[in-house]
Amino acid sequence: MDLGISKDSPAAEKALSAKLNSEWPGWLPIFTDASKLSENSNVGLAVWLPKYKVALSFKRPPESSVFTGEATAILEALLYAESHKLNKTIILSDSASSLQAIISFPFKSKSKFPIILKIRETLFRCMTQGIEVAIAWIPGHSGIIGNECADSFAKDAVSLGLDTHYQNFAHDLASLAGPRLDRSWKVSWDTSRNFKGFNCVNSLK
Repeated sequence: MDLGISKDSPAAEKALSAKLNSEWPGWLPIFTDASKLSENSNVGLAVWLPKYKVALSFKRPPESSVFTGEATAILEALLYAESHKLNKTIILSDSASSLQAIISFPFKSKSKFPIILKIRETLFRCMTQGIEVAIAWIPGHSGIIGNECADSFAKDAVSLGLDTHYQNFAHDLASLAGPRLDRSWKVSWDTSRNFKGFNCVNSLK
């Protein structure tokens, strides 16, 4: 679900507050985010509940994608809402790709990822228990305080997060093959080119 708040809006925080007050009165907002600081760093992810000042933080291995981190954060928010019986909870994420995967046709690629399937299972369990939960997209890095806090906690989680989810998925590992082959080819090409150039220069002496 898109709350209709533009990424370029200069008053995104006020717009979100107005939207929640008018269309979701009494609902508990939970913010989620994920962060990867460098190619070789872990993926940190966080869940932030401003009302209760509760922050949950986890980390995934460097091979994980930010998409997997974002989806895992949404899953953790759902599990928290379920375990604490938090009825009328709205989870706010800046990951459009994660939300699209959750609602997409079941046979599209990302909709079959393990974390997405777990999210759907948890949503179903919440529904059967009468726990109302909604998931909505908000723009990231737009001055929304809850999102900025979740982002900060996610950055800290890169090194300090719990290792509950410290495992790799096949789809993340598979996605690494192409870029790594490209880099390997480029190194080989540059080495070969330099070597040939060296021989040419030497042959003129």
